[in-house]
Order: sequence, then C-alpha cells, then structure tokens
Amino acid sequence: MPGDETLGSLFSQDEPADLLAPEPVPAELTARQVARADEPFDDEVIGTICAARRQANLADCQPTVMIAVFARRRRARFEAAKAVWLEMPLDKGNG
Repeated sequence: MPGDETLGSLFSQDEPADLLAPEPVPAELTARQVARADEPFDDEVIGTICAARRQANLADCQPTVMIAVFARRRRARFEAAKAVWLEMPLDKGNG
C-alpha cells in the first residue's frame, strides 16, 4: 500500500504509533506493520509487538467490563425483587 514504506518508523520507540492508545487506527497500522514483518528494524519490531499487546489487552479487558455491568444489573434486579417479596404480607392461612 502507498505509504507503507514509512509506516515502520512510526513504531520506533517514542514515535507516534508507539504512543497511541488501542483504537481502530492503531490496530490498522499494527496489522499493516505485521504484514511487512520482514522489513522493519529491531526497534520497529519491538514497537509493533507493544502495539499488538495493547490491542490484545484491550480485547481481553472488554468482556470483563461487560461481565461486571451484567453482574451489577442482575444484582440490582435481585435486590428489587427481594424488596418486593419482603414487603408482601404473609399468608396466615384460612383455618
């Protein structure tokens, strides 16, 4: 792709791609850099490894966040149902 010849230098230590948060644009840059894996210098390889790890860490974190959201919602529903149940009068029987 055009511009790929300069892509590697972005991944050198303390260069722009080395400092980016894990988002779609850095993910695409990382994928392009991996596609040309035989070309980069050592510091570019290390930068690409770090960028790929940031992407993987984000991917690992996202389900955990959603599990926590789900658990909080389930707990709130349980507490609401429990409160309703505790307010119900006890049936003393018809005897």
